[in-house]
Amino acid sequence: MASRKTANEATHDEVAIPINSRGKEIAKDINMSEIRILFTGVGRRIELLQAFRSAALVLDRKLKIYGADMAGTAPALAYCDFTRKVVAMKDPGYIDNLLDICGKDRIDLLIPTIDTDLLVLSENREKFEAIGTKVLIADPDKIRICRDKNNTSQFFVDCGLKAPMPVNDVKAYNGGFPAFIKPKDGSSSINAFKVENAEDLEMYARQVEDYIIQPFVSGKEYTIDAFCDFDGNPISIVPRQRLQVRAGEVLKTQIFMDDTMVKEAEAICEKFRPRGPITIQLIRDEKSKEDYYIEINPRYGGGAPLSMKAGARSAEYVLKMLSGEKIYRHSAIADGAIYSRFDQSVCLDEGNFAVAGAEATEAAASGNAANTGAEATEAAASGNAANTGAEATEAASSGNAANTVATTSAAVKAVIFDLDDTLYPERAYVRSGYKAVAKFLGDDAYADRLYELFEQGKPAIDTLLSEINRPEDKDKALEIYRIHKPEITMYPEMKKVLETLRARGIKLGIITDGRPNGQNNKIDALGVRDMVDEIVITDELGGTRFRKPCDIAFRIMQLRFALPAEEIIYVGDNITKDFAAPMQLGMKSLYFKNPEGIYYTDEESAFFAPHDIKGVCEALCGLAADRGASADASNLAANRGTSATNTAANTAASPASAPDAAAAHKEES
Repeated sequence: MASRKTANEATHDEVAIPINSRGKEIAKDINMSEIRILFTGVGRRIELLQAFRSAALVLDRKLKIYGADMAGTAPALAYCDFTRKVVAMKDPGYIDNLLDICGKDRIDLLIPTIDTDLLVLSENREKFEAIGTKVLIADPDKIRICRDKNNTSQFFVDCGLKAPMPVNDVKAYNGGFPAFIKPKDGSSSINAFKVENAEDLEMYARQVEDYIIQPFVSGKEYTIDAFCDFDGNPISIVPRQRLQVRAGEVLKTQIFMDDTMVKEAEAICEKFRPRGPITIQLIRDEKSKEDYYIEINPRYGGGAPLSMKAGARSAEYVLKMLSGEKIYRHSAIADGAIYSRFDQSVCLDEGNFAVAGAEATEAAASGNAANTGAEATEAAASGNAANTGAEATEAASSGNAANTVATTSAAVKAVIFDLDDTLYPERAYVRSGYKAVAKFLGDDAYADRLYELFEQGKPAIDTLLSEINRPEDKDKALEIYRIHKPEITMYPEMKKVLETLRARGIKLGIITDGRPNGQNNKIDALGVRDMVDEIVITDELGGTRFRKPCDIAFRIMQLRFALPAEEIIYVGDNITKDFAAPMQLGMKSLYFKNPEGIYYTDEESAFFAPHDIKGVCEALCGLAADRGASADASNLAANRGTSATNTAANTAASPASAPDAAAAHKEES
């Protein structure tokens, strides 16, 4: 076995492959401030999504991943930034459905992951390109080669390679036994059978629709993961042995950098000209040692991330091509490396939960209800109900009921809160910062102008300094904004929640993103430091890369709490980044859809129901939300058409759209 190469030993071939004309078109069409990729048929492709996340981290790119699924329950959706439900791939409206999604979400690249929609996407590729979305897929004539095993075998022969030639009629088969029968357009080894004799072959021929029959080749089975640029030039070719397979997908594999297989794969790529990934399968005959090619899938195979781990980082290649960068032929692969895959779960519906120690209940009864259990209970009875169990119980009866055993929900023993726009209104911090900047500039009236510019989605400090012809003061003004002692106040409802949960012995924590000086000043101004057990400012862990959705802060918090993930709940307001990490770790989540939040969006979560501040409070501890908001807060709520409260902001101008204000805020924070 060849020695395994480490990442530090990886080298590139000297000759660069320049980006082709189609690649250049992609690069100039894309706003590289953020790359948006839509994966169709996302299913269980968590490793693939993680590879793209890792690539974005390594290359320092802003990446948003969108996942499409018909049912909205695919586990990989939990690893996407946004989820999109689509019609069935065979539905006549499928392409229009995807075009609508790509247009509205400004998708840069669409990547299919299963065979079902390859042909229809390839046939409609130009429609997607017309709206600015590229599709990582080969031409239709090549897809048809792959979808019909008769054509596939002939294609291999045309490439000068060997292939077990198929027949379509059991009576015409004379290739000897054992034989192999399977659907001519099948996948995932469904209805594929090894047959030992003519009698069994006739039986399977009656069961398998539109079949092909081939001589069975006995030997070791291999997959070749190849990745090509937009002109079909191979960037990486990685053969690997399929050591263990389940339902057509590899469970254990070993990298096998065989020169013969690499050259044969180059011949296939030369004739096929794939765009992006292609997966090739072959069997090396145990007697003749010759390679017999059996299948092509012009997409990422299920085991493709294993080749990426070995050094063929095709997710990085994709992001580089989208950026218009040069791509190099990569040959430094960890030859001989063995990878074994495993199953993992993700919770798609959290069901009911109760906060441990809560006495508050939700009563839905037409009589008296007494709830005295150690955890939250729900009474639903048309008479008297007494619930005295140590865990949450549900009474549903037409008379007297005493329930002491039945559990309706899992107890929560720790709550982690986001800070900005969850515990207090972040717009109050923005206004406070602008007051400090205005004081430095010598005119308090500048504060209103700065806030007006902020709400318009403009870089407020830059714009004002340009207007008053003082651009030289930018660095000092930004420093003052970022380190000022803010005049902010916690939402009274949230303060009451913290006090109540702490009194019940619930562990409390805060995870917040941002510059440490600014975040610490906010924490001190709110007086929240002594109200919680743990605080993690992600930037203190190592900079902006540790901000949400990075899961490191959540892992640290769980370690400090010493609790299983399912006993921890996270409360946040930013649907685009707050909830991915806790969900993937198995924590529960509460989505505070704060209409006055800087990052407010109409985007709906596929997994979490939105709650207003009252709903958050009641979900955590059954508290009736304190509606004693200031007049200023009521004015802001009215401007936003909502009943949410804001205790410190008095907005003169109508709020900008959240994305614009958020962009302006990022410039200065």
